[in-house]
Amino acid sequence: MILTYYDLPRMTVVLNSGNKGPHVRLDISLEVAKKDLPLVEGYQPHMIEKLNNFFVTVDPERMQQAMYMPWLHTEMLKQINSVGATAPVHDVFFRQMLIM
Repeated sequence: MILTYYDLPRMTVVLNSGNKGPHVRLDISLEVAKKDLPLVEGYQPHMIEKLNNFFVTVDPERMQQAMYMPWLHTEMLKQINSVGATAPVHDVFFRQMLIM
């Protein structure tokens, strides 16, 4: 299987403390099978919506702890794969994550 990367557009998401709370700017890439790339591209809006809804539940204090990152990675991969795309996303790569 040949894998490739699909870059989601930069996202700025609000963490669970409301509109005035911290935001996270994310640049992420998804690892997918090259043959599945068109399917994954078609589900991009759904993936972004899922991630936005997920980050509303994330504790901003814990986001700053290094040991929280493996959990965050796993949960983001679960959220992305739960959108119903027939092609699985194999991994999520953080190109940038900035807590503001």
